[in-house]
Amino acid sequence: MLRFVEELLILVEEEQVPNRTLRYALAGAVLMDLALEHRIDTDLEALYLTDATPVGDALLDPVLADIAQGPQSQSCEFWVRRIAEKGDCLHAQALARLEAEGIMESDDGGFFAVALRVRHSHRYPRNPLLAAAGAAAEQEIRSRLMDILFNDDVIPSPRDIAIISLCRACRLFRQTLTPEEYDAVEERIELIARLEQPARALTEALRTMTVSEVVASRRIMQERGGGWPMASGSLPILGHALALNGDLMAFFTEQYRKHGPVFGLKAPGRRFVALAGPEANLFFGREGKAHLRNRETWDPWARELGASNILIGLDGAEHRLLRGTLREPYSRNFILGRLPAVVDVVDQELAGHSPDRPVAVFNMMQRIVSEQVTMLTTGTPSRDHVPDLATFLTFGLMAHVIGRYPRLAMRLPRVRRARRNMELLSERVLRDHERQLGPEDQPDLIDNLVDLHRSHPDFMSAADLCANVMGPFMVGLESVAGTTAFALYALQQHPDVAERVQREADEMFAAGGPTPELFERMTATRWLAMEALRMYPIGVALPPRHVINSFEFAGYVIPHGTTLLMVSSVPHKMPEYFPDPERFDIDRYSPERREHHQPGAYVPFGLGHHACMGQGFADVQMAVTIATLLHRADVVMDPPGYRLKMNYIPAPRPNRKFRVRLIPRR
Repeated sequence: MLRFVEELLILVEEEQVPNRTLRYALAGAVLMDLALEHRIDTDLEALYLTDATPVGDALLDPVLADIAQGPQSQSCEFWVRRIAEKGDCLHAQALARLEAEGIMESDDGGFFAVALRVRHSHRYPRNPLLAAAGAAAEQEIRSRLMDILFNDDVIPSPRDIAIISLCRACRLFRQTLTPEEYDAVEERIELIARLEQPARALTEALRTMTVSEVVASRRIMQERGGGWPMASGSLPILGHALALNGDLMAFFTEQYRKHGPVFGLKAPGRRFVALAGPEANLFFGREGKAHLRNRETWDPWARELGASNILIGLDGAEHRLLRGTLREPYSRNFILGRLPAVVDVVDQELAGHSPDRPVAVFNMMQRIVSEQVTMLTTGTPSRDHVPDLATFLTFGLMAHVIGRYPRLAMRLPRVRRARRNMELLSERVLRDHERQLGPEDQPDLIDNLVDLHRSHPDFMSAADLCANVMGPFMVGLESVAGTTAFALYALQQHPDVAERVQREADEMFAAGGPTPELFERMTATRWLAMEALRMYPIGVALPPRHVINSFEFAGYVIPHGTTLLMVSSVPHKMPEYFPDPERFDIDRYSPERREHHQPGAYVPFGLGHHACMGQGFADVQMAVTIATLLHRADVVMDPPGYRLKMNYIPAPRPNRKFRVRLIPRR
């Protein structure tokens, strides 16, 4: 049987519930289960132990033992606070149980959501997966609760009363219902929440605690808002614009050392508050979804695409829905099952090069990376479209997200031509996917999007579908292509590392590879990509977020309406975490050292609920691509002795002067 903690997590999933409120709600959920198991009882003043016999449930029994051994006749609020201290552990334990039952699943970015196959059933308590878990409800949890709230003739069970009371206490209904819907059922929610004494006592304690803390928090916000230091180096009119166009890693690391984890930034027409350092990473990963929103940053880009809903610009339930749709094709397991296709794309690229003619590495990697992603996830080649894709992506980011170009730049002839060619490509991809899948057919990423459009046309409109179809054609054009190019430069500077990586590649291909088993043995190659991500992070700072709920961090109050810049990569260059941080050292990631496992220290793929879901895919893609290149060819820098020069906007990358000759090996 699903416990209240598990039902609550299924309902909450990625809703923007503050972490503290969620911990309180999880504590209340455990206590409600114990009450229904007749182990505890409550009145308006205290909580009492009635039976210390273990329930036989790993979520409930430790709490029951604590109540049995702890002080007696304490208030509900006392026990909620006490249990909430271990709320993160409860959260992780319940998620692990839901994942083991196949009800929820996590992607490579650590993001949990209801499993796609379960969600598609729409009535998952009747699904065999949930039957095995002991779920007794006849309808899916959300549908069941909505039926109770909107139908006065339905009599709620004690379990329904308890879960509705919990949702009321953490204000979940205010987030999941429209204002009109909430007004229509508010009175019934209040009535139901008072029907059972244990639920009433526990949720009143929850509400008292959360309301008092909100009031105290607002008072602090009013008294202490602002006051953070301004980053040094600001110029009249330009502010920090010149610094933000240069080596962001060096600039932000210097500001963190000078000012700590919170400091202000100015650019023409824009102001930001930056959060930096390991403590900011931990806070952002834990609390970001409750306080920050992406839509304000990405709405202009979505409108440029003619869409309303694109993955990176969504939050809450909408983000969860679209991310779940795209999860499988961007996963580590997906690419591990298709490694020969990854190699084939590299071989096709090499076949088009003469050993006497140098090639610009970044542009070559853009062609390889894009072709690999699109062939694997959509079945459509993209090599011939990369110049248009790169042009539109670069100008779109610069004009709509980063703000370096005026928006009129999107009307330049080359950009308009690139956009038109992309629209034609999108139309062709959708035509190619006008098919009826058989029971043995494996749907690809485009099939999943088309299915979402058919099942949720109000969310995934035809315009949204066309825009999201272009997603895989742009994935990795800056990030994976840039990191792989940096890794190839590092190999030129470190022949000892190049020898180790080439030896691994030769051994893999000699054994008939690549296969998932042989890939796991390529430790030096995988560590090479990880060190390139540390030394040359593509996302030094995450795209700006909009603060929707004021919060306190590091002694400063960040008010609602602030534009926040999360500088995630500062710890990459901190000797406290990575000794001698300017030294390229792939053995940092060995089992003996594991420097990247220090909390908040290594953040190459973003943080929180918008962390890159394709990081596992990218790890495999980079390692196998590098291994194939080094097995097939000697990579020789041209001219010899070239010293790396970088472009920093829209993302760090080697400039076009980093060239190599690819000399076939026997």
